[in-house]
Amino acid sequence: MDEEQLLRWNKIIESTPPLPFIVSTLLKKLEDPEASIREIEETLEKEPLLVAKVLKMANSAYYGFPRSITTVREAIIVLGLNTIRSIALAISIKSIMNVDVSGYWFSSIKGLWEHSLLTAGGARVIAKKLRLSDPEKYFVGGLLHDIGKIILSSITKEYKVQFLKNFLFYNKTISQSEEEVIGISHNTIGNMLANYWNLPQFISDIILYHDNPFDAPEEIRKDIVVISTANELSYNFIPENLVEIGVSEKRNKRADEYLKYLGIPNERESIIKTMEKMLEISPEV
Repeated sequence: MDEEQLLRWNKIIESTPPLPFIVSTLLKKLEDPEASIREIEETLEKEPLLVAKVLKMANSAYYGFPRSITTVREAIIVLGLNTIRSIALAISIKSIMNVDVSGYWFSSIKGLWEHSLLTAGGARVIAKKLRLSDPEKYFVGGLLHDIGKIILSSITKEYKVQFLKNFLFYNKTISQSEEEVIGISHNTIGNMLANYWNLPQFISDIILYHDNPFDAPEEIRKDIVVISTANELSYNFIPENLVEIGVSEKRNKRADEYLKYLGIPNERESIIKTMEKMLEISPEV
């Protein structure tokens, strides 16, 4: 990318609305080991509608708590501080992801958010299977991995068919097609946006490398592969016409490669089942 192009994309980034206050506040707590229950509780209570949705989701069948949870504090104690933060972020992020992303094969205005929620849920269960510390951190990474698509969504609509042909016949990722046609990928523009928003380094690394995890530095490669695996498996939940032409099959092959790298080659179906449960609670939000 030459200097003129970089300046143009930077101007677009700078004109992007800031993250909702609640999102930026909760993300700062993501890397704050001193964050307390009271701090998170006070943050959430400033948004009554958000509290109602958090409690509705916390009481869903997905989390399976045997009795009703009625307060934020109780939800934090029962499900954990990090889980409640993840739920609140998922709900809050929805508003900025409700854009037309038909260029990326999503058929509804909620498509990007649902894809992100699926990836987040998949990343969480993979992190648990691997016994990684703080699986909710991976949930948040999955939730934000495709944030660059909100910038490129209006441009990519006219290239939908070309992107699909490149994927099916030339084995090119969407990001490779974007670079060819637009001059920048959603990974790169998403990383620029993450830096502009001062998101945690863990998140910006995931955004940059999730489509090509083996290009990531060795010290963060495993973390990226966790997100990449969930991202590939999320394509088991696409429209039937895309399944029929082989999109899910190709994605699953890539997921299997990643699962082998992670040392859990036989876990694909169990991960997909857990992701399906995550999709079932999306109407709760």
